[in-house]
Amino acid sequence: MVRDSNKLFEEARARNLRQLNLVIPEKLQSRVVYTRAEALPFFNINFPGELEQARRMAEAAREQRHSTACHASEEGIR
Repeated sequence: MVRDSNKLFEEARARNLRQLNLVIPEKLQSRVVYTRAEALPFFNINFPGELEQARRMAEAAREQRHSTACHASEEGIR
């Protein structure tokens, strides 16, 4: 099986294919359904604008965690 998958990836590389869904045969693919919030850890960064967007998302997440921690502290919640 490993040899077969190596062949798939070598052929894809030779054809300049980089999308896994185009490399791996559909019968061997699995789909996972998830929400937009659950997708955040899988944010794809290919261009400078996407890197900046990821930075903004990370900052917003830090602020939210800080706000939640401060609120919990004020309420005496641990």
